[in-house]
Amino acid sequence: MKIQHIEAVNMGNDQAEISQEVMRLIQDMEFKSLDDFYEIEGELITKACKNLGWHSVPQNGGLIAE
Repeated sequence: MKIQHIEAVNMGNDQAEISQEVMRLIQDMEFKSLDDFYEIEGELITKACKNLGWHSVPQNGGLIAE
C-alpha cells in the first residue's frame, strides 16, 4: 500500500515541514500495512529533520498516515 497523506501532530511550529519531508522520503515505498510505516516512523522523523538541516528532533508528537 502507498501512503497518500501524512499529517504531523504535536511537533511544534515547523511540523508541516517534517511531514512534507517524510512524504518525500517515502514517495517510492510500498507498505504491507500502516503498522509497517509506524515501525519506522521515528527513523523517518529523524532523517527528515537531518535533511532539513535541523540540529534536533521533536521530542513529542508524531505522524498520522493515511
